Amino acid sequence: MFVENIDCRVKLRKLEDMSVDSIITDPPYELKLLGNKWDSSGIAFSPEVWCQAFRVLKPGGHVLAFGATKTYHRLACALEDAGFEIRDCIMWVYNTGMPHGKNLEGDFKGWSTCLKPSYEPIIVARKPISTSVQENMAQYQVGALNIDDCRTENKWPANILSDSENILPYFYCPKASAKDRDEGLEAFPLQRTGSLSATVDGSMKTGSGNDRKTTRRNIHPTVKPTELMRHLTKLVTYPAGLVLDPFAGSGSTGKGAVLEGFRFKGFEMDEYYTALANARIQAVTTA
Repeated sequence: MFVENIDCRVKLRKLEDMSVDSIITDPPYELKLLGNKWDSSGIAFSPEVWCQAFRVLKPGGHVLAFGATKTYHRLACALEDAGFEIRDCIMWVYNTGMPHGKNLEGDFKGWSTCLKPSYEPIIVARKPISTSVQENMAQYQVGALNIDDCRTENKWPANILSDSENILPYFYCPKASAKDRDEGLEAFPLQRTGSLSATVDGSMKTGSGNDRKTTRRNIHPTVKPTELMRHLTKLVTYPAGLVLDPFAGSGSTGKGAVLEGFRFKGFEMDEYYTALANARIQAVTTA
């Protein structure tokens, strides 16, 4: 079992000091997404959670944490309050998606309340080290970034990731495909997803008039693409290192970590998402 069905606030306390090489996670954005209670608990902004993450990381270990454009500053503050150094912020830029604001009517038709979301910030934080980075790498195998193995077109990895192949030399990664989301989930039922009303046959029209499929097996609302998670795990984890995801969701971090040859441990409060995560990771483990 790669992902344990448990609250990370409980399980983190049971892990040994300095036992984890990297933490790569997509915590709740605290936006009340689709009315889900797990996205409005405040857990992602709790310094107490990140203090435990700090404790279990080796000195120099990195945290890569996804955030929302509205709230990632709160996440960054919680990480700093727990003792982490904010080293950078990676921007994952994409063209898909639509604004979810309120469109006005009457004299104010054409006005709305939101911009179209086109990027997600990924905070890059590091547990401080007391020696040089060279010495820390020799002792703990963490503290630096795996530049050469993460090059794109022989260019340095940047703090921008893009879903456009025309924007080089940035790492190219579109949102998770239907195949990627549902790989290994053949035994799970198809279910309706999304916040918009679907038609009887499970499809609907997008804003541009195209058919939108709204039934899938992986119903988690924020599935990250496997190739993106492979890139991130490789960037901050030494070969055979242990990657931890305290907010495992449907297991994208674990899937990417296992494909890159890393050890993986995850925690997820939702029982159904835990089952999805383990099935997805198991599928690439035995492939």
